[in-house]
Amino acid sequence: MAGITASVFRVKFNKRICGRLARKCRWVEQHLKSSDLGSPDDLALEALRELLEQCAKDLKKFAGSGFLMRIIRSGGIPEICEMHMEELDDWIDRVQKTSPKTKDDADSDLDDDEFDQDDAIRYDIEVSNNQHDARKVFLSTLAPPRLQERAIVNPDHLGQDIELVGTFLFGNIYRGTYKGDAVYIREIGSDIHEGYIKNIKDGILLAQCLSDCSNLVRIYGFCGDRTIVTAMPANGPLNEYPGKLTSLEKVTIARKVADALVFMYDIKANAKRVVHRDIRAANVLLTDKLEPILTGLELCKEKNSLAGERPVMGESIKRWWPPERILGFGISPGSDVYSFGVLMYEISTGKDPELDADLVGLEGSGICAEYTALMQKYLHRYYNARPKIDKVFEELLSIETSLRDMQNLIRPQRNALNQRRGLSRIRLAYIAQPSLSSMDARVIRIYVLGLVYFCRAHFQNY
Repeated sequence: MAGITASVFRVKFNKRICGRLARKCRWVEQHLKSSDLGSPDDLALEALRELLEQCAKDLKKFAGSGFLMRIIRSGGIPEICEMHMEELDDWIDRVQKTSPKTKDDADSDLDDDEFDQDDAIRYDIEVSNNQHDARKVFLSTLAPPRLQERAIVNPDHLGQDIELVGTFLFGNIYRGTYKGDAVYIREIGSDIHEGYIKNIKDGILLAQCLSDCSNLVRIYGFCGDRTIVTAMPANGPLNEYPGKLTSLEKVTIARKVADALVFMYDIKANAKRVVHRDIRAANVLLTDKLEPILTGLELCKEKNSLAGERPVMGESIKRWWPPERILGFGISPGSDVYSFGVLMYEISTGKDPELDADLVGLEGSGICAEYTALMQKYLHRYYNARPKIDKVFEELLSIETSLRDMQNLIRPQRNALNQRRGLSRIRLAYIAQPSLSSMDARVIRIYVLGLVYFCRAHFQNY
């Protein structure tokens, strides 16, 4: 009961703080348009406009694809909103000092705790269209025209220099540029049947409807019939990351990938759900800040197709498949949960999985016992015994919070210990350092011995 009460309180708190930020943004925007903050041509106001755009982007992300309840899934929402409000307060204070009228407006607008939650969280931006478009794509109906236009990449904007960097299920991956930005160019092989290209395009259209989620790869669209252009994060695939990740970083990456899957599963129609179908470390890209970006969305939509149209997949890819998929019984969101359990093994060990291997035993509590226990649950052989993906997210968030609390508890003690060790080294260095040079010591010794001999000779005369 206490856990339910806490969850309900967090939902209300997140909605409330998002509403406060939205009201402040609208207030500043109104006075910006009325030139109360300065001339519209003032270059100093560019920073304020960029801040408002960032606030709008974050509030749109918290609202998700039209689902207000998504704001409970991010523990960082209050911190982000508070940071934005502090930055806006600097501008509000400046206006209040220069204009009594705006001060009265601020007192009447910003001190009112009542607000329209639906309007405030959306910040007067259109978010629900994405959900509507995604349902149309998922139901195999004709995609909206604006989506079809958005999915086309102009080949004139692609750079000429490309480099082969890897492969994916349907062909090769190249590194290139699009409008000056670094991108991945995924070239579908000629052996893929034309009938299956339509399935891949539907998956890409669906993925573009999920652009609100920061942990899903940005897809620019198709260039021709067999080329997909996507964003290229700085650090590339997770399985090729050369650095060493801490336990907290590993759990955070797993949790954010789970959050991206929760976002995908928000879209449903006629009891159908989006299923990724290709979850593995090679399809998790890392940014320069170690933010995971889930890619490999070409398979994220299951459709009925002729046997000849479905590409033949190698045996190696079956290392991430659940038993029911290997046996030909189809897929479900539970299949993604199994593949996610294999991904957790990759995140923990940094190694590729082996087919029919005991991954739980091989992982060996590399991060913590709780993490390994979750892996064991997700790798259950029966799909209906695996937890739902939103439960996966909550359990990983709990482990992440525990590790962060432990880190925050240990860090001051470690700093104090290092400080004491530093003082000890200083003391030892001070003690070990001679106060006099060897030459000075010999001179003083000769002087003292001479003084002793002089005293003995002198006192013998008495």
